[in-house]
Amino acid sequence: MCGAGLLNGARIFSFEQLLLDCEIYEIIRRTAAAIEISAETLALDTIDQVGSHNHFMSEPHTMAHLREIWQPTLIDRSPYEKWVFDGKKDILETAREKARHILENHRPEPLAPALEREMERLVEFYQQGNR
Repeated sequence: MCGAGLLNGARIFSFEQLLLDCEIYEIIRRTAAAIEISAETLALDTIDQVGSHNHFMSEPHTMAHLREIWQPTLIDRSPYEKWVFDGKKDILETAREKARHILENHRPEPLAPALEREMERLVEFYQQGNR
């Protein structure tokens, strides 16, 4: 691997590849992260209340923690048959559309003035040949 978004031995940068690499990184990061074990994460009280013959989808605990479950934004986990018969977009097309949307719509917040001055100072320092 060359780095996020880089292809062909780091000679090509791809916005689509950057988004795909970020999604893969997030999968790895979440897989490697520690799993918190606590009364809140185990939800034993909710399990006791609901029992084994009902569902948890409408429970306040489930609703409070539902957004913590990571969902991919590019990877489509639909069955292969759904892709074939429904004519779903491939992942590269999806990544291209998302990259285009970000490039057209994202407006980053400006740097704090002190940080901007420090970055300008660093650029000037290195442009003068210092290392």
